[in-house]
Amino acid sequence: MKKVLLIFVALITMSLAAKATEYTGTVSNIHMGSKTPDDIKDISFDVTNNVLTGDIDVPVFPPHHIDLTAPLSVTGSTFTGDATGTVTVFFVNVNFSGYVTGSALTDTSLIFHCTATTSTGTNVSFDFSGIAN
Repeated sequence: MKKVLLIFVALITMSLAAKATEYTGTVSNIHMGSKTPDDIKDISFDVTNNVLTGDIDVPVFPPHHIDLTAPLSVTGSTFTGDATGTVTVFFVNVNFSGYVTGSALTDTSLIFHCTATTSTGTNVSFDFSGIAN
């Protein structure tokens, strides 16, 4: 019985330590070079131990895919972070770097803006607003 209780406490501790929250919402105000696609719904971003990660399939021609990672510096419910990742177009990955700024990081909502430039000089930016799953 003691072992079962210790395992239970360990599992709860690990789940609390991970501090992972997934948020699902809408990506809007998308700018990818000269392309400005429509808003994209049902996009998920994850924040685990103050690291923001996620990816977006952008329905333009040719199809674009964005993978984003940003370690966050959090003050209250606001945050900033250096963003890195890739934009994939026609199976070609192009690295980008930039930043994210957020106005909400709570147990229930995530709101941020991302601005980045690819290694080929293309500007990429978008806004995300979502709620916790």
